[in-house]
Amino acid sequence: MEKFQFNLNLVKKLTILTFILFFSSFILPKSEKPVLYIIGDSTVRNGSGKGADALWGWGSMIGDFFDEAKIEIDNMAIGGRSSRTFLSEGRWDAIMKTLKKEIM
Repeated sequence: MEKFQFNLNLVKKLTILTFILFFSSFILPKSEKPVLYIIGDSTVRNGSGKGADALWGWGSMIGDFFDEAKIEIDNMAIGGRSSRTFLSEGRWDAIMKTLKKEIM
């Protein structure tokens, strides 16, 4: 039970950080498009994320709801991975390196 609560807290923290990154990206200069980084597990991206074997996650389709001329969508989720491995495999660090100082 304790392990489940740790993972639930981790997912909550990652969700909050995703929203912070999304909303803070709008303070970029007008010449640059903000980036919406999507992170998560296989509910976000199943398989390769290209629909092979009819496997889709919500992150593969969310771009349809945005004007990609105004915002870049970067689905960093990996099918078959968890939120925990997103951190332990260094994927969060890779995103943090791309962020501008103004939004941190």
